[in-house]
Amino acid sequence: MLLAIYRVVASAGVFRTSLGRWGFETVYEAYKFFFEARDVKILQSFVRSGSTVIDVGANIGFFTSRFARWVGND
Repeated sequence: MLLAIYRVVASAGVFRTSLGRWGFETVYEAYKFFFEARDVKILQSFVRSGSTVIDVGANIGFFTSRFARWVGND
């Protein structure tokens, strides 16, 4: 069902607009946070401040954004 909705929205060109991209990213982040990766905080113990993290297959960066916050500016 969700894939069918995605296809309709994508074929309509909604994702080519800034509002469409923002909406997709917002819904995707919520889905990842509440369903697919709700235990993401467990990974924080493996990411030390100042370390280097490589997120292979990062997609839109759900994990990357968290890793960046955990690593910090240094």
